[in-house]
Amino acid sequence: MRVVVIVPVQPIAAASPGRGARTLYGGNAGERTLWGREMEDRERFTLLRLAGRYGGGVAIELDESAAPGIPDTGGELMVHNDFVAGVTRTYVEPYDLARWEHVLDEVEAGRDAVWREHARVAEIGIQLVHREEDQDQITVTVADQQTTRVAINLEVNRGWIEEQRALLDRIRKAWKHVHPTASG
Repeated sequence: MRVVVIVPVQPIAAASPGRGARTLYGGNAGERTLWGREMEDRERFTLLRLAGRYGGGVAIELDESAAPGIPDTGGELMVHNDFVAGVTRTYVEPYDLARWEHVLDEVEAGRDAVWREHARVAEIGIQLVHREEDQDQITVTVADQQTTRVAINLEVNRGWIEEQRALLDRIRKAWKHVHPTASG
């Protein structure tokens, strides 16, 4: 994982459900730049987007495959807060979707959970620190198999788990004919 120190960093742009935003840190919804560098303009499909109320976030956006409207298994894992920002290539296999759903179930029940633990790609852990009526405080850890580990504390609006489930369902629907094991 490549980690770059940036102060300050704007939060990950909000995305329409199921599709990734065209910007990572910019403010214009059609411009896709990473620290001033133009990125290849491809459709992105969001599987995971945890954005804090006061900045910071973690997202996984999958690339568009050769078949329009179908996400590829490859994409990018993006992490940022006021102190660090990093982007790394990642992939998501169809069987990973059921495991991601299990993580959401565990966190919803108040238990800590880790997705893709001991996998060849970065693992993502979620700890529910505090739950209030209108928001949750969570700690998201991202760790790769090298030695990089980043923990980001986020205050997220209640309903964030349902938002993640909606993103997951959209990927499953897009993959259902191509990857039958993605259906859950």
